[in-house]
Amino acid sequence: MPTRMHRTQILIDPEQHQILAEIAQDENRSISEIIREMLQAQLAKRAQNTQTIRENRLAGLSRIQRHRQQILDRLDGKPLEININDLINEMRDERDEQFFTNLSHHRH
Repeated sequence: MPTRMHRTQILIDPEQHQILAEIAQDENRSISEIIREMLQAQLAKRAQNTQTIRENRLAGLSRIQRHRQQILDRLDGKPLEININDLINEMRDERDEQFFTNLSHHRH
């Protein structure tokens, strides 16, 4: 039993229509068939790209989990205890110290 198709209308520029008409004539097929084939190929490519992106993201998460486990193993299973406010203040102090050091060198 043939698949039920949905009618749709698209606008294409004259150059695209001419190319499609030439392909259809060369292959003794309709422009609609050519467009459906091209559309299916593009949809398959898009699905593959989506799958590849998903696989890459999952692989990245897996690497993060392995690194996390390696860090925990080095710390004997104890999580890092970092006070983010203290760390930010320490970095600011280092930046300010570097700035004033550079400033004083430029004055002399």
